[in-house]
Amino acid sequence: MDSLSISNILSLTFRRIRGVLIIFALLVMWSLQFAATAAQPANGLLNSDDAIYAIAFSPDGKTIASGSGDAMIKLWDVDSAKVSRTLSGHSGLISSLAFSPDGSALVSRSDDNSVKLWDTTKGRNVRTFSGHNPVSSVAFSPDGKTIASASSDGTAKLWNVRTGRKLLTIGPAKRAVEGVAFSPNGTVLVVATNDPTVTVCNASDGHTLRTITEDPSFGDIECLAFSPDGKTIATGNHCCAVVLSDVKSGDNLKILNGNAIEAYFILAVAFSPDGKILATACGDSNFITIWDTASGRKLRTLRGHLGPVMCISFSPDGKTLASGSTDRTIKLWDIDSGSDIRTFPGQHFPIDSISMTSNNKMLAAGLWNNSIELWDLDSYTELRTLLGHSKRVRSVCFSPDGKTLASGSEDKTVRLWDPINGKELHTFSGHDYGVYSVAFSPNGKSLASGSYDQKIKIWDLDSNDKVRTLIGHTGAVSSVVFSPDGSLLASGSYDGTVKLWNTISWKNVLTISNQPEVALDGKTLESGFLSIAFSPDGKTLASGSQDGAIKLWEVTTGRKLRTYIGSYAGHPQEVTSACFSPNGQTLAGGCMDGTLRIWDFATASAVAIKSFLEFTGSVNSVAFATDGKMVAGAGLEIKLWRASDWHELCTLHPK
Repeated sequence: MDSLSISNILSLTFRRIRGVLIIFALLVMWSLQFAATAAQPANGLLNSDDAIYAIAFSPDGKTIASGSGDAMIKLWDVDSAKVSRTLSGHSGLISSLAFSPDGSALVSRSDDNSVKLWDTTKGRNVRTFSGHNPVSSVAFSPDGKTIASASSDGTAKLWNVRTGRKLLTIGPAKRAVEGVAFSPNGTVLVVATNDPTVTVCNASDGHTLRTITEDPSFGDIECLAFSPDGKTIATGNHCCAVVLSDVKSGDNLKILNGNAIEAYFILAVAFSPDGKILATACGDSNFITIWDTASGRKLRTLRGHLGPVMCISFSPDGKTLASGSTDRTIKLWDIDSGSDIRTFPGQHFPIDSISMTSNNKMLAAGLWNNSIELWDLDSYTELRTLLGHSKRVRSVCFSPDGKTLASGSEDKTVRLWDPINGKELHTFSGHDYGVYSVAFSPNGKSLASGSYDQKIKIWDLDSNDKVRTLIGHTGAVSSVVFSPDGSLLASGSYDGTVKLWNTISWKNVLTISNQPEVALDGKTLESGFLSIAFSPDGKTLASGSQDGAIKLWEVTTGRKLRTYIGSYAGHPQEVTSACFSPNGQTLAGGCMDGTLRIWDFATASAVAIKSFLEFTGSVNSVAFATDGKMVAGAGLEIKLWRASDWHELCTLHPK
């Protein structure tokens, strides 16, 4: 056996083992999410799995249909981001939706082993198609007269929409059929099976025209899409591959994988209406990748979801992409800029930031619904909600004396609040884009804010005026923090650097650069900093970054001292938050993989002494109480643990 054959076998073996591990991790995550969901009381708190598993734009672009784990289909008005109608009738998770060409009907597939046809104007179930179980996906023909269904029984079936009669059966194949799609002119039907192969069929009689075979090392096919010109098929696979194939010849034209793809387990692919762009969503990641179909080049990455992205859909004009996630939200993205332009909320709004008062009596949480919630930590009850921001609240921070709360928002403002009476005290304006982080100086006289505009602003709290603007970063400033003695300000950025600024001269005295980490499969990871924190003695700086690591740096020299793996080894997810305990002996880190980990800083062990897996989405913020007796983590909920024995004290569910 030659070395190339051995290499191929090893590669195939590694990919399949990795695929199995990824699937297992996803199942564990979803089962934990389901268990946490089922345990909640029926009092308005989280009581169902309303993660979004299917999404579709209506042909006129005015409505979005979503299917979720709670067996509900919701029709959303795109302009108002409000539910216009709820379709109930399924009893299982809904993972596939498709509008008819005229938008008057919607077809759905559910884990209850049924396919249903809905009248979207009246909101009623028109017909249930039976005799094809279990169905994995559905599609409408371009003329709206036929529905195709794919099943794990190895067949695809075509149904007459008007009568509900089965027209023909394609197959059976040796493996499950994961996807079906009609060509734009309706003459061709493609059927994707887990061989992995794609069968190109005549849509009128089911006759096989040709078979497209893919590299087995890419793993099972999970999804497919037809290009608008009908010439190309895109398939997404288990092991990081998106394959573009020529319909006429059956040749594989392009394979989008390797270092270009940042995650594995492709669950959704979608062409833009003009066919120039391809969007892909990864079931083990929280982002979407946008590709140029002509060159195969990655154009940008869309980040913002707190859980795996399960489904995507382009608007009819191609300017907007909709995505659904296990974080229970639908997001709309501007394709040209890559910006998150709107979030359709789930049952609960995610939390970006938490902060506790110095007396450990109150906790503040900044939410995606533009509000701030204050909680009493003795009774674990909500005290009040602070309203004033017009966009997502990215950061909250209590003053050292606990008498003032600062907040930074995507509305470009920094606001000061009286946490006792809930009144807004002052608004600082001046940033060009959203504010990602705010921090008080130790003496409480100054406030720093970091923004997506790559700038840091220093505000004098006696005069309520801007003192200085610090310029030097080339990426969004994600985190700002003062040293314990107030002599330094540290700023972390998506540009992969941490800068230290002298608070007397406000000059940059040191820049720490994060060298990109390399994953087990050889791909280079992004190195942007998402969170930074000083140790209590001010000698060490901890950072959480996009490469899935928490790193410790020597403040005086910028030398890297230690690296902790903040997410599952070999499967990096962004570390969103890091903080030291008040005595400096413990380090906590929150990660997008839904875990909060605790390390013993004093022993220098790289192994976490405790890992909390109970979160239902990304852990966006972690904080220690000032007496060190409690640690809090926040994402879709807030969890509090006693630090002495890591006993869970309470779970808070913001509205």
